[in-house]
Amino acid sequence: MEDPKRMFRRELISLLGKYVIVETIKKEEFKGVLLGIDTDTLSVCLGDVEVNGSKAPRLFIMGHDISKIYSTEPPLDLEALAEEIKKVFPNMVILDKDARIIKVMHNIIVSEAGVKGSGPVYQRVKKIYENFVKSRQSSKE
Repeated sequence: MEDPKRMFRRELISLLGKYVIVETIKKEEFKGVLLGIDTDTLSVCLGDVEVNGSKAPRLFIMGHDISKIYSTEPPLDLEALAEEIKKVFPNMVILDKDARIIKVMHNIIVSEAGVKGSGPVYQRVKKIYENFVKSRQSSKE
């Protein structure tokens, strides 16, 4: 079993680049894109933040002022994505549920953040990833 602190940090880091709502201990709510996190203090930086009916390009909130951080987007279904990739690359796909990544042919890495690698396999996996994400977004609308 993996260290719970490490798992907590990974979950928090997985929210980077996504819309979140941060509630402070004074019950103020800020909605924006999570741009940065200090995992030691749990201080955050939000972008495109809704503040009192207007937008702010950046807002930094100190960790000691935060009571809650929650995502407004569900996590990417990596199991379903791995199944889609397996249709094109059978027996070449490994889903690591703990690390929340998919490995394709040991050198292409897929996560909620996107696809990393290079070459023609990377291009094909990236296209599968983009189509998968797009189909999930259109089914929500």
